[in-house]
Amino acid sequence: MKTGTIKFIEHDGQWEHATGVFQRYKVTFEDGKSYKFSSKGDFKKQVGEQVEYEVTNEQYNTAKLIYPKPQFQAAPQRNADTQIQIVRQSMIKAAIDYHSKDVVSLDIIKQTAKELIKFIETGE
Repeated sequence: MKTGTIKFIEHDGQWEHATGVFQRYKVTFEDGKSYKFSSKGDFKKQVGEQVEYEVTNEQYNTAKLIYPKPQFQAAPQRNADTQIQIVRQSMIKAAIDYHSKDVVSLDIIKQTAKELIKFIETGE
C-alpha cells in the first residue's frame, strides 16, 4: 500500500468489463509517479487530496484506491444506575399490569414491584 498526494487527474477513456462500463483515469502524484485507475462514473478523489492506493500491475501502471474500513462502534455501555432504573420501571409496569383488574392501593402495586425486583436481582 502506498500513500500519495494527487497532483493531476486526466480522463483516459473507458473500458467495458463483464461487471459494467468503467472510466479510466491517469492520476499523477506529487512524487511524479502516474498510475491508471478505473472507476464507475467520476473519479472519487480530487487534486490535492492525499490517498492510499495499491499498485495492481507494475507492467501496465494500474492501481486501485484503498478506502479505510469503517470502524465498528459499540453502543455505549449503560452504567449500573441506569440498569437499575430500567428494571424498576419495567417491574412497576408489570405490577400495574398484574393488578389491573383489581382495585388496589398504590402501596400494594409498589410492594408487588419490589417483590419482582427482588426476584430479578436475587432469583428468590
